[in-house]
Amino acid sequence: MHALTTPEDNPAAPLGLTLREQAGIIANSGLVPGQYRGKPDAVLAIALRGRGLGLDPWESLSSLYYIDGKVTLSAQLMLALVRRRMP
Repeated sequence: MHALTTPEDNPAAPLGLTLREQAGIIANSGLVPGQYRGKPDAVLAIALRGRGLGLDPWESLSSLYYIDGKVTLSAQLMLALVRRRMP
């Protein structure tokens, strides 16, 4: 299995799917924004970047964008992250 696959952070691990395999399935599913369709490496990179922000993979794919070499956050995500950290 892929080095990034652990049961704690990969619910599909019991199915024997690595994160890279999952990214391939997601990238080809048609359920992701156009910039990620057919690009499993981009799906994996965005999902892992989102993990660092405390996001699940689907939230990452719908709220993080790769623009001109940088990962940017949607305005809605910025607001949500601020609200999550407010007392």
